Amino acid sequence: MLPRRLSCLMRCGSRSLASKAEDQPQRIRGAAVKRPEFDFDYLLEPVNLEKIRDEIKARKGVGDIDSLHSTWAEIQSIMGGERKIDEREYERLWDTLYSEAARIPNATYAGVPRGGEEQAVVVDVLNPGAKREESGLKTAEQIVHSWRSLLHPTEAAGQRSYAFIGPLARLERAVLDYAWTRVQTLGFKPVQVSDLVPRDIGEACGMMHDGMQYTLDSDRDTALSGTAEMGIAAMLRGTTFPAEQLPLRFVALSRCFRPEISKSAAEAKLYRVHEFTKVEMFTVCSPSQSEAELSFLVDVQKDTLRTLGLHARVLEMPSEELGASAHRKYDIEAWMPGRKLFGEVSSASNCTDFQSRRLGIRYSDASGTRHFAHTCNGTAIAVPRALIAILETFQDEKRKGSLKEFVRTTHVPGDNIEDSVATCEWPLQSGPLLLWFFSVPSSLRRCSHRERRRPPYAPLRAIRPDQQYDVLVELRLPNGSCRSTEESGEVKGDSER
Repeated sequence: MLPRRLSCLMRCGSRSLASKAEDQPQRIRGAAVKRPEFDFDYLLEPVNLEKIRDEIKARKGVGDIDSLHSTWAEIQSIMGGERKIDEREYERLWDTLYSEAARIPNATYAGVPRGGEEQAVVVDVLNPGAKREESGLKTAEQIVHSWRSLLHPTEAAGQRSYAFIGPLARLERAVLDYAWTRVQTLGFKPVQVSDLVPRDIGEACGMMHDGMQYTLDSDRDTALSGTAEMGIAAMLRGTTFPAEQLPLRFVALSRCFRPEISKSAAEAKLYRVHEFTKVEMFTVCSPSQSEAELSFLVDVQKDTLRTLGLHARVLEMPSEELGASAHRKYDIEAWMPGRKLFGEVSSASNCTDFQSRRLGIRYSDASGTRHFAHTCNGTAIAVPRALIAILETFQDEKRKGSLKEFVRTTHVPGDNIEDSVATCEWPLQSGPLLLWFFSVPSSLRRCSHRERRRPPYAPLRAIRPDQQYDVLVELRLPNGSCRSTEESGEVKGDSER
């Protein structure tokens, strides 16, 4: 057994060589930051050694508990006077101890399946009647090809880069706004966080490897955020909350940057990209609340995808898919009929005190005693994967991306997604498709009319001079009346109407 006063021994060490270990500041970005408070009483207890080894093995070998124990044994020998060492080397040993402790993964929930991705368990199915399996369905990229709304500017941004133009950009914004607004109605506090974070924040959130973050060439201690979870965690670093305020729920919309790659043909094009946009939920709660919070986040995700009309399945993820930080994790995969596969569109994790110990996020109880909080996180919506599922699910019998049914059936509390996405019909003649969207005041009543006209601009030279299009336009008039006009020829600019 370890000495009863293990924590004191680790703090004090040998006062002739170093000050208290937890009071020895690490220099991070020029500022003094106290070391994380790991549960060394558990990590260094020999009785727990085999259990922790099994945990590490179940998570693809993340961390090295034997190295941690070996480093601690060296420190003990110095503190006991068995070895002589200079102060710099002694400090290096303490740095190594904390570095090794930081890499030990979270404890795994007892009910989590052991093994790889193939061991995931389906726990729920959403919209089973919406699964399309007929032959000839197109992928999202094939659907929008004729829209002239998608580019892959590799010269500017490298492989797996993309740009949305016109209708696809509108659809992306509408889907993001839908989730962003919906989550706020459930009591989440909106925050806007930086896309640049200290590299150690990513490590504290569970991104342990160099290949998991983009870092700046000019400042290797600064990284591009892989998820708004990192920015929110940085915002909450070193914060203590009154217990009565918990759970605290935040939502952020941000760009996410991931260096991960895949050679799978099914994950090419828009499916796996290095930069995407996501609405992220983040919760700070007490240990007694964290399992309920995880269930709540999953319910929010399920309701969002169910309302969008997408067929999806909810998976309890196995140990090898938990990363370092998650105690328990659910993924939601949406059916992508053009690709004929389920693709991950959401995930939710209970990280217990893994992040809070590394970031100093606490709560105080009625007596004023401070405890480490638990943190949970989940994806409300992420594009372009959500767009892939929407476009492939709602393509019409002509295998074009008709969004009319999607728009008609999708609602956000207090509003309609119709306010952001205009319905459309396809050109009567052959040629590229242009979805023509109009910005209309939300205070006006909605009605629709058809008008035949040539678009007033030709993006990317997709519109030939002789082309005309049938466009279903959302028009809102104060008196609620609808008018149907049909005209041909040139359409005047806004200033001439």
